[in-house]
Amino acid sequence: DGVSKADYVSTASGIAASIAAGAEDTGDVRELPYLSQTRIACELRVTFNSSATEGAQIRILQSMDNSHWDTDSASGMLGVIPVGSPLTRQKTFYFDVRSRYYKPAVKNLDATYALTFVHLKIIEFPEEV
Repeated sequence: DGVSKADYVSTASGIAASIAAGAEDTGDVRELPYLSQTRIACELRVTFNSSATEGAQIRILQSMDNSHWDTDSASGMLGVIPVGSPLTRQKTFYFDVRSRYYKPAVKNLDATYALTFVHLKIIEFPEEV
């Protein structure tokens, strides 16, 4: 009985530390051990180029079988950090995952400048917690 922080907190591996202009990077597949809906908190931190005009987007792709993935993010499975000051910005997004497998994807919406210092931390916990 009892759950420790280590059971839920993880850093999404597979997300590049830098994402080229207009590119998207997808993190590793995560398998949920829960049979019910799971809530995840995604803490995304990025650094924008001082000349960037577009932000960064996170989306959560889901799959029931780890083979066939969403082609579009479902409503509520998308979040954006707008470009602005300070250049390093962080935002936490909350998503409800209803599939056994999911993976995060981070996209640089700016077509000219790379995102740097991209860091994504995920906390997942069952709905009843």
